[in-house]
Amino acid sequence: MATTEVSALSGDLPERDVSNPVILADTDIDHVNTKRVQLYCRLAAGIPAFLMIVTPILIDWALHAYFDVKLGSIWVVIPSMLVMLFGIWTFIKGELRRRSYHLLLTEDGVIFEYGRVRTRLLFEQVQLMDRETSLFLGKFHLIRLNLYTAGGMVALSPVPVGVAGTIEQILYSQHAQMKADV
Repeated sequence: MATTEVSALSGDLPERDVSNPVILADTDIDHVNTKRVQLYCRLAAGIPAFLMIVTPILIDWALHAYFDVKLGSIWVVIPSMLVMLFGIWTFIKGELRRRSYHLLLTEDGVIFEYGRVRTRLLFEQVQLMDRETSLFLGKFHLIRLNLYTAGGMVALSPVPVGVAGTIEQILYSQHAQMKADV
């Protein structure tokens, strides 16, 4: 089975089985720029981590400025250090999730891995597709795909707009084939 992979890790093109090429749609998945996915994931991890690190500093300053609490007090230092360590841990966790981002399109379906969650879904199981965007996702030309099946919903986020268009075309072409068969 020939597959095409979109990966946020490597800039190299994935290996392809040229004996049996698969044309998924008008968009060439091999050349989708995943730098936007990388930047989005870094910012999504970095902004909360930054806020968790800056917040204790500002609270320590406010306690010293307005309430004359000593900065060396154990009641100030220990909670501040714990919140800062949690902020660093949040950033590291987000970076590890970014490194595990993989989107694999095959003839039959999609495999999406982000963090420790790996989702495999056949296109024939999809009954409805919904595209969502937000201000933050839109700036990076990314969207969130919600694929509804009989058993529930699978959310793929972040997905480059070109890849989402390809998935949409595949789903609509299968839907048209099913209507023609009936």
